[in-house]
Amino acid sequence: MLKSLLVAVFGIVLPAAVLLGAYNNVPVTVTKPDLQTAQLLLPGPHAPPRDFEEEVRLVARVQDRILTVAPRDEGIPLGQSRELVDLTRARHGLCFDRSRAIETVLRTYGLRTRHLSIYTTAECGSVLRSLSTPGNSSHAVTEVKTRRGWMIVDSNSR
Repeated sequence: MLKSLLVAVFGIVLPAAVLLGAYNNVPVTVTKPDLQTAQLLLPGPHAPPRDFEEEVRLVARVQDRILTVAPRDEGIPLGQSRELVDLTRARHGLCFDRSRAIETVLRTYGLRTRHLSIYTTAECGSVLRSLSTPGNSSHAVTEVKTRRGWMIVDSNSR
């Protein structure tokens, strides 16, 4: 039984996760266009915050600015680029578009971020079915590393 479980994990699940990760690999480096767009959104130096209170104020400013620039809950069409400049030009986006923009701007200030997708199991009954069911309810948020640990930042409201 244990051997079958190990074969399933290492023979099927792990390679599938690696392929999915490679397919969904999103760059996390700040490009010149990212920095230019971020400076248009929040003019001034993009220096790292000096303390936790400054981190929280910065996160709120970035979040507010992205929600102001892209208030309409309409996705950028599939197959199109969804970088920070694309969101600001479109002036709309879904939670994952805004979350990506928030992450990018926070990175221009030297903060570490990670993307978090939240899926409901209410409709499907299990995590695996939830992840594999097209159209299942989900939400994207950002986590930012602060001096006091990881903080969740919503992409639809402050």
